[in-house]
Amino acid sequence: MIAAKLLVAIVISFVFSSPARSQSHTYVNPVNERHTISIQRSPALFISGDRATDAEFCSPSDRFVCVSSDDFNFAFPIGRTSDLKKWEYRGYVYELQGRETLQAFGRSWRVWIVESAHGVKTMRFAYSEQRGVLAFSVSLTDAASTFLSVDTVGFGAQPRK
Repeated sequence: MIAAKLLVAIVISFVFSSPARSQSHTYVNPVNERHTISIQRSPALFISGDRATDAEFCSPSDRFVCVSSDDFNFAFPIGRTSDLKKWEYRGYVYELQGRETLQAFGRSWRVWIVESAHGVKTMRFAYSEQRGVLAFSVSLTDAASTFLSVDTVGFGAQPRK
């Protein structure tokens, strides 16, 4: 019953998507509804379960769309040129792995797969300039978790010009 409620909440969220500059973006582990993550702009926090840490965001004048916290880091260059495959931001190196189609709940989106390895932690992001981070996975030496955006617009969506 709990899994059915979670599925209904995700489907409703996909139907009524949030705006790109939303104040909060929530991600859920699809096989463990208690494991949620939120990126919150005001106040600036990264929230994982019952743990909240301060977060910093790039300003609109920066060359990146980004969030940094003790537990989570993501950066993607604004206006990325086709030859840029690797970049560094705040000590983290990000590398494009390719372009794929992300499919969920009967819909599909073209996304970049971006990988960042830091120590024993490897992060993989499914990112679209128009939709932001739609999904990501965290891999540690002995465990991995995947998270899906509960909305059709995730953190870091860039406004169309």
